[in-house]
Amino acid sequence: AALFQGKIAHAIQPSKVIQEAQVEVKKTNEVKEQTVLNLAEAVKPESIHITGIRQYIELADIQPLWQKFNEHTELHKHLKQQPKKVYVLYQRISKNYQQAEVTIGYDINEMTQFDKHYSIDISHNAVLLSENKYDKKQLSDAWEKINYQKMKEYVLEVHTLNQTGETTATQVFVSYQ
Repeated sequence: AALFQGKIAHAIQPSKVIQEAQVEVKKTNEVKEQTVLNLAEAVKPESIHITGIRQYIELADIQPLWQKFNEHTELHKHLKQQPKKVYVLYQRISKNYQQAEVTIGYDINEMTQFDKHYSIDISHNAVLLSENKYDKKQLSDAWEKINYQKMKEYVLEVHTLNQTGETTATQVFVSYQ
């Protein structure tokens, strides 16, 4: 009887072990997939590369620069598709905050080709306005939140666009040196 039970135990045991192993492998794969997805969501770029128009201007006169950007057909024809964001980068801001070197453009990843691009490190910036819909007054008020005691590397506006190219949300960041 003992010999007979051994054969039955052997006959039953491997399939149970195989099923348990398959369940364990499946659980392990699910955990790995979840981990990969969570890591991918957590990874953010440390820099962005903008191509567009750049000019040192009076900040009060930014409207003509926007018009120049909107009419820059050579830039727009190299877009891969309708852009998702437009970046406005303020650098070399004067001590009286009246002038700055302003770049208005797109992320180079949205372009088929481009002449120049400007890279900025976005890993250490502070949020002045979180992503939302703002009017012009609220956008200008964001500049009052800047710590003027510190040296600024840049101020960055990120305008999120809808399918028709209208701004649906804006974010404003500042980076200190």
